[in-house]
Amino acid sequence: MSLWKRLWDTSDVIEQSVEAVIRTGDALVYTEEEKANFKEKILEWMLKWQQVTAGQNLTRRLLALAITFIWLLESAVALILCIWSAFEPNISSVTRAAEVAFDAASNMGLPVGVILTFYFAPNKISEAAARYHMARSTSS
Repeated sequence: MSLWKRLWDTSDVIEQSVEAVIRTGDALVYTEEEKANFKEKILEWMLKWQQVTAGQNLTRRLLALAITFIWLLESAVALILCIWSAFEPNISSVTRAAEVAFDAASNMGLPVGVILTFYFAPNKISEAAARYHMARSTSS
């Protein structure tokens, strides 16, 4: 009996137990206020990231244009070879080259999309964040 009395007799143990239960319950519920705070922190981080990496804009632009040019060139070659193989079905090397070029261009579609998104996204995110902060400041 003295063990139970020692465990539950002090107010520190009871306070710690109650705080642990409250923290657990609070962690289980994701409120709208917490969601809004999280979104605001993400926007602030994206703005800081764009400001820090502003010197890399020229490099991003050159990489995006070079990779997009290669992808467009592969796509154009694939299209030309596909049309050529349609008119000359007896030449198997043209048909095979068309297949290879088409596979290369189609496999490069997603990476090109990601690169273009990476290049254009910071500008659009900063515009959206500026509009968001302007709307918040006028409504307050």
